[in-house]
Amino acid sequence: MKPVLKAVNVHKQFGASAVLRGVHFELERGQVHAVLGSNGAGKSTLMNIFSGILAPDSGELLLDGVPCYFSDARAARREGIAMVHQELSLVPAMTVAENIFLTRWNDGWTKFVDEAAMMRAAAALLARFEIVLDPQQAVSELTRAQQQLLEIAKALSGKVRVLILDEPSANLSAAELELLYQTVRRLSLQGLAIIYITHRLRDVFEVCNALSILRDGRIQHMLPVDATSPQAVLTLLAAQLPADWVPRKHMPMQEAAPLLQLHAKDERHPALTVVPGQIVGLSGDSASALLETIFGLQPLTDYTLSLCGHAVQISHPSEAITHGLHLVPGDRRRAGLVMDLSVSENILLSLFERISSSLLIDEARGQRIVSGLLHRLGWRADDPAREARELSGGHQQKVLMARALSTEGRILLLDEPGSGMDVQAQAMLWQTVRHYAEQGNAVLMASTDAAMLAAVCDTCHVVDSNGIGPPLAAAAGQHALLGALHGTPVVTRYQ
Repeated sequence: MKPVLKAVNVHKQFGASAVLRGVHFELERGQVHAVLGSNGAGKSTLMNIFSGILAPDSGELLLDGVPCYFSDARAARREGIAMVHQELSLVPAMTVAENIFLTRWNDGWTKFVDEAAMMRAAAALLARFEIVLDPQQAVSELTRAQQQLLEIAKALSGKVRVLILDEPSANLSAAELELLYQTVRRLSLQGLAIIYITHRLRDVFEVCNALSILRDGRIQHMLPVDATSPQAVLTLLAAQLPADWVPRKHMPMQEAAPLLQLHAKDERHPALTVVPGQIVGLSGDSASALLETIFGLQPLTDYTLSLCGHAVQISHPSEAITHGLHLVPGDRRRAGLVMDLSVSENILLSLFERISSSLLIDEARGQRIVSGLLHRLGWRADDPAREARELSGGHQQKVLMARALSTEGRILLLDEPGSGMDVQAQAMLWQTVRHYAEQGNAVLMASTDAAMLAAVCDTCHVVDSNGIGPPLAAAAGQHALLGALHGTPVVTRYQ
């Protein structure tokens, strides 16, 4: 079968750094092709070349066997290559239909909007690809998974031969993941060629039928999924992994007073307790919402919060920070980073009082602090003077973590901290988080990755629309956590 998209000996260099070193890649019609690799391996650069955002320095791209060159992303779209980026680009105040055709308006599709015609066109598009969304519903009312499907529908609104999905499963719950998987399978059966960038092996073996491993700017392995196994893929990735990639667990200081407790108003015993030295995991549909509630972003209605043995009421994030809490949000672009600021400036946002006197800022001291924090997180390739928008998702996550670790708080709230990071980068992150806890601090971490929770946390809770479930020993493993996610009843309400 002739590949719908083929890359031949593609090279790309930024300054003295060679990012792509002769990449060869093939994508067939109806194929879901996973691309795996560490942060900085060249995945984003290669996808940006495929989608017209960047031009290769040398090499060739072929579409259905015909050599092609894209001057920009619109040129790639006209030829049928569309990309859904990891960070969503929807307008919350607009409807599903308006978001689908927003770029068409910018292309001069029409100067006058026929609302009825637009709704009919959106409904027809959604029906064609079996995406279940209401064209008239506001985007602000959609779940994260529904917003991801809407981004896919936007990409499919024109003539599409190749769809590139960049970390589409990031921050989705187990139920939302299945919705995404069903959609990807249907699109593949309709003949669409899909490139699926991911760090999750579950994604690969659920929906993909081919995989490539990109390392050091080259495709090191390309093989069919049904010819391998998760263990074999981990072996292929092993060159990128440190020998002891999961930090050794330490017993928390059980005799110490709890740093954080949540009591349900109609229950005697606490629903959630976090003691010094402990990493507690949260998983389930409402795990992220619970972190936001503790941090004062949402009202706490059915619980009372105690910090260091004292009941407190937190109605604003500034109050949470005063009490020693710091939140690393899951949506790093919208809620975490200032994209126009540099890496250093983003980290130092919360440190100006420590590095300034009167009206003077001690820039040298600030840079020493930044360098030390980034070193702890395994920062290698990027200049701290670069703008945050220029970084890969994994490096953006490291910037947020560095800023959180720079504070003097004792309780760290992490929402999907490993999102967009490869296994090696996650390993250094977990070692840093464990070291933070061992200093007498505590960590409360929400994630949809059961394997990671089982490996890193001391105990875990399932949090869904019914409440906070009982504590589960993480040592029981990811299978026990997954079982709890799919059937263990909860014992207290959460709202």
